[in-house]
Amino acid sequence: MKGKFISVILILFLFSSFSQLLFAKKDKYEKWLKDEVFLIITKEEEKAFKELKTDKEKDNFIALFWAKRDPTPLTEENEFKDLYYKRLEYANKTFTYGSRTGAKSDMGKVFVLLGQPSQRYTDTSVRTVLSEGATSSHPEVWIYPPIPELGILETIKIYFVDRGYGYEIDASLTQPKVIQLLMGVPQKLIVNPGLKEIPKYQKKFIISANSFEGKKIEEAISTGQEHEEIPIEWKTYFDKAMNGSTYVTLLLKYNAKEVPIKKVVVFGRVRAEDGTFEDFMKQTEPLIEGDNALVYAGVPAMPKKYKLYLGLKDKDSEKYTLKISEIEISNFWTEELIISSPILTGNVENIGAISKEDVSTFIFGQFRANPRWEMVFKRSETLNFLYKIYNFKTENKKCSILTEITIKSDKKTYQLPPDTSEMEVPEGSNQAMVGGYPIPLNLIDPGKYELTVKITDKIANITKEVKAKFEVVE
Repeated sequence: MKGKFISVILILFLFSSFSQLLFAKKDKYEKWLKDEVFLIITKEEEKAFKELKTDKEKDNFIALFWAKRDPTPLTEENEFKDLYYKRLEYANKTFTYGSRTGAKSDMGKVFVLLGQPSQRYTDTSVRTVLSEGATSSHPEVWIYPPIPELGILETIKIYFVDRGYGYEIDASLTQPKVIQLLMGVPQKLIVNPGLKEIPKYQKKFIISANSFEGKKIEEAISTGQEHEEIPIEWKTYFDKAMNGSTYVTLLLKYNAKEVPIKKVVVFGRVRAEDGTFEDFMKQTEPLIEGDNALVYAGVPAMPKKYKLYLGLKDKDSEKYTLKISEIEISNFWTEELIISSPILTGNVENIGAISKEDVSTFIFGQFRANPRWEMVFKRSETLNFLYKIYNFKTENKKCSILTEITIKSDKKTYQLPPDTSEMEVPEGSNQAMVGGYPIPLNLIDPGKYELTVKITDKIANITKEVKAKFEVVE
């Protein structure tokens, strides 16, 4: 009898422990929603999260939630998430007066969203009536300078009044537009809205500050001075990368006869106003095109404006060039149909498996388009026009893309037969369709032409065009 009693107690204990574990697991997601991100989650996100059934779905949602707000999604560190939880902890420990405390008080909410005010004082020149017949109170004022990334373009004042249950925003003194701005902050915090998959992180490449290249970049940043021993020109090409970023390929040209360098190092940095940067460096042999020597290197970076520090160095000497320029990187992570920078070439080769060194906007699946500087082709050549299409709509996992190509000169127009491609597309945010057309130039008269490719997403009923100029000679 005693043994049975012990067994019953043990079973009840195990059942109770199991129930507590289940409750704790469920409580983790409830706590995340109600006590952690309640200030910044949008109504649409909250509704979607509540509809999820499995823990895996919820964990993936949370990971993607933070990635969409990560200012540097190319790295594993999420600066916004870290700062948010620090502010949340501070608010919960500091704003403890009244019935609504911590981050759920008005003061706590503003602190978590905007951080520490630049000024904070009690305005003794103003009194707020708490309620009919009640003693008036001097409001506390928080002042914030402009925060453009949050849509705050001028200095704002937020008035708080103590109504006996904690400080709340005084709507009679705080301008309505300021309250409206505060309401819009959660949406402004989503800096990577196009992300649909959890980012795949790569180790950030940084040029050593003690290296030759690193010293020259830092010198250019501090002085604003360029250096040129090897005259260069360059072009930029853009393509979609990972984690909300765009891959930038820089094609450089120098005179192969005047500067007969056999091996070069292409190096540089793109640096934003907020101090974020991406470095790149590549040792390579030039492609020879007549008198031109061509080399290229690339880097993934978030779409915005940067200062470009672009260098070219002779590998076997300290002869180098470093140029400074402005660059605005295109955004491929929108909901709109978009096309990568078009590539015109006379030479496409099958390189099989793609290595890390091969990554560039000149790669199309297992094929590489060898870049050209001069868009001049002989009639004996075949002109290959290549590009990638992104953000097209699908229906039943299929897309439908209409392509129309026109080649036009001052004297003549060539219209290629329209082509509709309908194909199955794997689900994912980085889905792409490669477009490519070989055009035998012996069918075209010598002259200068503009090639126009019109792409129509037949499901979304949206059309975009890309254009490129070239010349045909005998």
